[in-house]
Amino acid sequence: TVCLDYPGSPYCPGGSATPTLSGGSGGALYTCSNGACSSLVMNPATGEVDLAASAPGTYTVCASGACVELEIRPPVSLNPPSVSLS
Repeated sequence: TVCLDYPGSPYCPGGSATPTLSGGSGGALYTCSNGACSSLVMNPATGEVDLAASAPGTYTVCASGACVELEIRPPVSLNPPSVSLS
């Protein structure tokens, strides 16, 4: 049985995400299999995803017959509350 995982998903944009693949043979080719794949920047030899260069979204990544969803969330802006002193 092959197991593919991106520990930590969902991710924030920035840095990279590296998958774990167990039970498969060496030399797996990582592919994206949903319609938004052109927005995912991934090394097909290692499965490492460049989170800063990829667009936010949910992607299906497959290797050695196993597939997993990888989610990149959009950045969030936090606005501090206004304080009025009287």
